[in-house]
Amino acid sequence: MRLIHPAVLLLAASQLMACGPTCQTTCRRFYADAPDGCGAAPEGKPADEAIESCIEICQDALQVTGPPVDPNDARFNPNFISPLNQQATLSTEQEAAAWMDCVWSFEDDVCFQKLDDQYCVKIF
Repeated sequence: MRLIHPAVLLLAASQLMACGPTCQTTCRRFYADAPDGCGAAPEGKPADEAIESCIEICQDALQVTGPPVDPNDARFNPNFISPLNQQATLSTEQEAAAWMDCVWSFEDDVCFQKLDDQYCVKIF
């Protein structure tokens, strides 16, 4: 029987982890203008500034372990509008993951309207 070299397993595992959304891709999708994003930047704030701030907040949250997010938390649930004009600070990796999942749950053709209507809370 032939054994698989550990380096091959490590490479395969790293490739699988790189497939999902990241803070960078999610923040760009949320705030960048079409066709690259959903264009949900807050009024009076340039998209580039909102993206940079969002990435920093998201990456900081990924460094903190935390409890699972309540599935009914409107800030991260794509089925509920989050509290009007609420800005969220992601505190834990669980919140960051839930927020990223929320952002990517919408198709490209409806994401502008859904995200602008606060179906996923704004991070900036």
